Amino acid sequence: MINKKMQEGFTILEMMIVLSIVALLFLLTLPNIQQKEEIIEETGGYLKESQKRCPDGRSIVIVDGQAYAR
Repeated sequence: MINKKMQEGFTILEMMIVLSIVALLFLLTLPNIQQKEEIIEETGGYLKESQKRCPDGRSIVIVDGQAYAR
């Protein structure tokens, strides 16, 4: 008869394998994320001059990455 407590949960080895896979995926995607961030920062202005006003005439400003109409 197999002890029921031995069948519950994950072993340390299984958890280490899963954590290793997650870390590997993170390390593979991190350079791509950093490259895209650099491209975005170099691009600068998010709005074209024609897009800086709402249809009702209010101006659009960007504060901390959020667009607001004044």
